[in-house]
Amino acid sequence: MRNCRNGFSVSEHFYGYELECHGVDNGFACCGGSVIVTPKLVDSLELIRERAESDLLLSGREAHGLRVNRGFSCAAYNKHLGGQSDSHHLTGNAADLNPASIGYEDPVEFAVLCVKVGNEQGVIKGVGCYRAGRYQGKSTSFVHIQVEEARRASMMVGVVGIWGDFPQLQDYYKRYPELYGIYENRG
Repeated sequence: MRNCRNGFSVSEHFYGYELECHGVDNGFACCGGSVIVTPKLVDSLELIRERAESDLLLSGREAHGLRVNRGFSCAAYNKHLGGQSDSHHLTGNAADLNPASIGYEDPVEFAVLCVKVGNEQGVIKGVGCYRAGRYQGKSTSFVHIQVEEARRASMMVGVVGIWGDFPQLQDYYKRYPELYGIYENRG
């Protein structure tokens, strides 16, 4: 573990403080901002950011920087958040991303992009799409990515899949037939 308060860079576009445990920032007594981050996760974040920017610009939309809502969480803060005891956030293999921060109004569209990156590059092993959180004063959603296989039967194993609480996941199933059979609604 390393304390990231000094703002060191983990890649071209991401910094340690984005991926560190945010428990202490939220008034919770925990590890004090430590971080574990795997190279696979950092590579995945860069691939997603690059692909999202390209797709947004090609469709005539403006692209912004991709914000990581949550990277590493220590066991105490993860439990406080209600996270699973075997969460990939505990090992630096997961991140929750804010689709609105980079320019996606539809979080499911961004989740589909993450699935495509995962299937093409072979680094992302799971994608979740959830309604929750706030960004710049607006209610927003987040997309969870993980770079290790699921360890629970309740999560998808093998190819990249989408799960989450969005009813429109069924609509994307119809719009993106190449995703047939590789996602399910975990609502």
